[in-house]
Amino acid sequence: MENNINDICVYTGLDGLKTGSITNIKDLKEEFIKSQNGLFISDFDKCLTKDDFGVTCFKMWLRDIDKWNYSPEKFAEILLPQKEPTDGNIISYYDLVKNAINNPKSKISDHQNAQKVMALYHEITELYKQIKKSSTPELKKEFENKMVEFDNVTYKLEPYFQEFFGNQIFFRLRFWAGNNHIMAKNNSHQAITEGRLQINKDLFDFYAQLKSEGHNSAIITTNYFSTVREAVNRTILNQIFAEKDVYATKMQGNLDKSKSVYQIKKQILGAPVINDQKAFIAKQASVLKNRELILAAGDSPRGDGKMIGEVLSRSGVGIIPVQENSDIQKIAQKFQKSIQEYLNLTEIPEEMKQRMWFLPSNNYVDSRNIK
Repeated sequence: MENNINDICVYTGLDGLKTGSITNIKDLKEEFIKSQNGLFISDFDKCLTKDDFGVTCFKMWLRDIDKWNYSPEKFAEILLPQKEPTDGNIISYYDLVKNAINNPKSKISDHQNAQKVMALYHEITELYKQIKKSSTPELKKEFENKMVEFDNVTYKLEPYFQEFFGNQIFFRLRFWAGNNHIMAKNNSHQAITEGRLQINKDLFDFYAQLKSEGHNSAIITTNYFSTVREAVNRTILNQIFAEKDVYATKMQGNLDKSKSVYQIKKQILGAPVINDQKAFIAKQASVLKNRELILAAGDSPRGDGKMIGEVLSRSGVGIIPVQENSDIQKIAQKFQKSIQEYLNLTEIPEEMKQRMWFLPSNNYVDSRNIK
């Protein structure tokens, strides 16, 4: 496994007013990472990978719509449940969406997202009926696009849902209920086989360097547990991360010990791995491994900001991959706001800003081709 970090540069010191300075990551590592037995943690989707791998796998599953045996009524109920309240609640997701639309006290963002969810719900259910009658490539592609859009908008409503349901269920995982975890693993494996897992080579090389120096590693991701573990198991990522060190969203279910198969239910097991939960898991991992947190990487202010804030508070560093041509200053401001709230700071110290590294990401490699 070759890893060369000599040409990797990151921006530091961004505060929305200054342009920041670009520095070789090797020099920064030597200046700020002093521990000899640290723990570095990484988000997965759109951080270590180019795309959201969960959505990539979901799209692949959508390709098999001709094999689905859901009736239109069953499909509609899974898409936006309105008959089965969650965890004993007397309301459903459908009820909540209607309430967000009709309640004049709803936040503007919730109101708009709920309207979009309901519109997509009706469009998708009609598309599904058409496809079950007479499937065409055009209809299937439109269905795929609408489903991915529905997934994205539903994700934006998760904080609203969480107020009512607690450990809520994420949209795309509802369709896996009643199946077993092998389906998710096979789906992930197929995506890798088709070259759909693109790895951030700069970040990979930096992790490989840290690993070679004796540091421990972990992945903390919102993505589904079996999907990410399979990605680690089937690729060169297993030379940096162990499957047991993947902390991800799990589903409730039953384990058939005789077949080593986990039957998936409809609910998330415990809290969703996002936001505060990522920071909490990072602290737990540090204690369990008896290792100092030296680095956290993530791309999302909402999903990863607090995890990065936790590491910064312990004198570690944060790496924030940013897409090519992104407004890095704007991204920096969003992360700083999240970190300030988490650490209860009125302003982030300049020294801490120097430990926030923004990595322009345009070097992606098919996971099968990394040597």
